[in-house]
Amino acid sequence: MLIGIILLIIGVFVAIKPYLAWYLYIGWQIKDSEPTTIALSIYRIIAILTIISGIIVIIKGSFSN
Repeated sequence: MLIGIILLIIGVFVAIKPYLAWYLYIGWQIKDSEPTTIALSIYRIIAILTIISGIIVIIKGSFSN
């Protein structure tokens, strides 16, 4: 269940701040660069999938006892 909570936190963070997530992943390596709209959209899609995965892990963890 802890993994599900971690997935939820990461997913919400990336969904709210995709620019910061992009910067932490690759942006710091490239001087004076900006992410494309497509890159930010992909980060949001991945965030939504991460949130869904976190919810599934939490639900499965609560019923596995």
